[in-house]
Amino acid sequence: ENFLDWLNLSNPSRWLLRTIRLSYAIHFARRPPKFHGILSTLVRGEITAVFRAEIAVLLAKDAIETVPSDKMKKGFYSPYFIVPKKVGALRSILDLRILNWALLKLPFKMLTLKHILTGVRDQDWFVAIDLKDAYFYVSILSRHRPFLRFAFEGRAYQYKVLLFGFSLSPRVLPKVAEAALAPLREVGIHILNYLDDWLILAHSRDLVCTHRDV
Repeated sequence: ENFLDWLNLSNPSRWLLRTIRLSYAIHFARRPPKFHGILSTLVRGEITAVFRAEIAVLLAKDAIETVPSDKMKKGFYSPYFIVPKKVGALRSILDLRILNWALLKLPFKMLTLKHILTGVRDQDWFVAIDLKDAYFYVSILSRHRPFLRFAFEGRAYQYKVLLFGFSLSPRVLPKVAEAALAPLREVGIHILNYLDDWLILAHSRDLVCTHRDV
């Protein structure tokens, strides 16, 4: 049913429909890195509980999955670490520099603050919609997930979705988001896709709130 919604867009690309229906296929420019052992993330002290809690959150959000023990000695493992967000929450990141080296360097355009300001009209009102965990909306093709592995406390995990640290994430997510926003723009809603936020602009407070609730 969800796929039919995408299929009914005015002009969906073949790439978009394939990505939504089958999940995103990683584009390699070189031979993918081979298995070189299970690289386990090691931490000590109080931070250990933080890592455990964050992994539990990722599992609950279906962003990662546990690798069966008989399949752990395959795929590619990267260092796993956690960084704080500006708002005080935490963000999980894989150090994917080795994997990224093997990927295609595909061009993409990212909306900048300068571009946003050029589209602002006098007396415009703004509403910002924060897309929490925006990358998690795009799933990774199952046969490519083993390239997104990490290990902690004797268990192995792999990402099922786009993630921070993956060099193609900033290209893939905006392409999907732009397609999703097309029907709103067709009915006159002025909405911009900026990083992991959607910005709605309108000439009055009432109108911007109406557009927000569409």
